[in-house]
Amino acid sequence: MLLSFSILSIIIGTLGSLNQSKIKRLLGYSGISHMGFIMLGFSLLNSQGFIVSNLYLTIYMLGMISVFTLIIYSDFNTKYIIELGGLKFINKLFSFTFILLILSIAGIPPLSGFISK
Repeated sequence: MLLSFSILSIIIGTLGSLNQSKIKRLLGYSGISHMGFIMLGFSLLNSQGFIVSNLYLTIYMLGMISVFTLIIYSDFNTKYIIELGGLKFINKLFSFTFILLILSIAGIPPLSGFISK
C-alpha cells in the first residue's frame, strides 16, 4: 500500500507541475513528487531504503529551505517564473545561487541533489 501511494504521489506531483507558471506552486508540486521518491525508499522496509531515504530527505530539505529563503527574503516580489527572466541583470549573485539550488533539486549530476537520486 505504501509503495502504491508513493508511486501515485510521484505521478500526481509530476503531472501537476507540468503547466505551472507560479514559483511557489511549482515548488509545491515538486515537493509532492519528491516525497513520493522518499516514501518509495521507505517502502522497501530494509536498512538500505531507510538510509537512502534519510539522505534524500536531508539534502532535499536543505535545498528547499534555501530556495524558499531566497524567494521570501528577496527584494524582487516575484510570483511568476517568467519574472525571473531578467534577474541576472539586476542581481547576479542571487540569480546564480537560485539557479544552482534549482538545478540541485532537479538532480543535475555535479550537484548535491544528484547524489541523493
